[in-house]
Amino acid sequence: MAQGKITEADVIRGTYNYLSGKKHKVACPNVYLFNWESDLISLSSVEMIYEFEVKLTVADFQKDFEKEKHLHLSGTGTTVVMDGTERHYLDGNVPSKFYYVMPYEMVNPEEVPEYAGILYYDYHDKSDKHIVDLHREAQELHRRPATPDQYKRIARSLSRKYKKNVIRNKAPWV
Repeated sequence: MAQGKITEADVIRGTYNYLSGKKHKVACPNVYLFNWESDLISLSSVEMIYEFEVKLTVADFQKDFEKEKHLHLSGTGTTVVMDGTERHYLDGNVPSKFYYVMPYEMVNPEEVPEYAGILYYDYHDKSDKHIVDLHREAQELHRRPATPDQYKRIARSLSRKYKKNVIRNKAPWV
């Protein structure tokens, strides 16, 4: 990690380590599992899918609410016309839980939607440790375990990342 500069890869690495300690079975960065790309998804010990959205700046956090996925996650979506296309939301294709992962106190927790959990990230130079702390638990959006199709999509994503980062580059991956 560059001195004093936190990157998305650092936060994903720290969150992955945090999830390992919480007995999550699988974690996969940058996967298109729902109707959007997720920064990180994981499978809990009871096969529920959790999504983790990394935000490093207030501007990026605020811009996130322009995305259609929040209509799904908030449970307030209905039929919406965007760019001349009618889209219906609340098809149930959402994670069991949704979290924002961000630097400590980057935004006021009251600005984070009620359905979203908050994980705070910090890096300690002296000990070379990535620290992730739960600030607020996410609401459970549903209790359905991952489907066979979701498992396949996760496996394909992991396979592509392995091919790209390990075989081609001969280097470890996030």
